[in-house]
Amino acid sequence: LDVLNPHFQKTLNITPSKSSGLSAAYFGAYFLCPPTISGWILRKWGFRVTFITGLAVLSVGSLLMWPSGVKHSFGGFCGSMFVVGAGLATLETAADPFLSICGPPRYSEIRLNLAQAFQAVGSFVAPLLASRVFFAKTVDTAQGLKNVQWTYLGVACFDGLLIILFFLAPMPEI
Repeated sequence: LDVLNPHFQKTLNITPSKSSGLSAAYFGAYFLCPPTISGWILRKWGFRVTFITGLAVLSVGSLLMWPSGVKHSFGGFCGSMFVVGAGLATLETAADPFLSICGPPRYSEIRLNLAQAFQAVGSFVAPLLASRVFFAKTVDTAQGLKNVQWTYLGVACFDGLLIILFFLAPMPEI
């Protein structure tokens, strides 16, 4: 979001306050989903279905970026970011409890801390990678918007591959 916001401000000619709608949509999903639909899916159907559902929602949100970019629709981007946030929130709703029970109980804190460490590294590296590789020479151009579309299409394809792997792989008995 930190890399996309300035890009959307210039490409779509919107104000900085309006571009904060992307963050509000994304984090709004994080606020709404876990106590409602994500938690319900986890309690009703378990970890595998929750992981698959989260990946499917994330994939749909990523695919929605393409028509939003074609139409240059800021509202479309906000809606897409909400769906992306809902998918990621659903994944995180299941990930931490799964990590805590997936192994000896005395090592659950280590597993959770290790996972959070990788997430922190990813949160630091991803904006650097995005700004230096994907948008280095195309920040203020229409090609930058195409790069956003292609990046999210790649995310959607990778999510589809993960859905297949989660569907085929046996889940441990817990």
